[in-house]
Amino acid sequence: AASRPTAKKTAVVLDIDETALSNWRYLTSVNFGLSAPTFFRWAERQNDPAFPSTLRLYQRAKAAGFSVF
Repeated sequence: AASRPTAKKTAVVLDIDETALSNWRYLTSVNFGLSAPTFFRWAERQNDPAFPSTLRLYQRAKAAGFSVF
């Protein structure tokens, strides 16, 4: 069995982009015609939901005592 490395402090770092947050509503609202100005206005609303798997990862990491960034 593999041993876990020892660490003083362990953290999880998430890249908060379309791999963690669904921008599907934006993409469908512009008929998949991505444009930087409209996308940035959309992103500023902070209204995109987290993917369920990403949210579970975040919740489990926090519950286990990890720092999450």
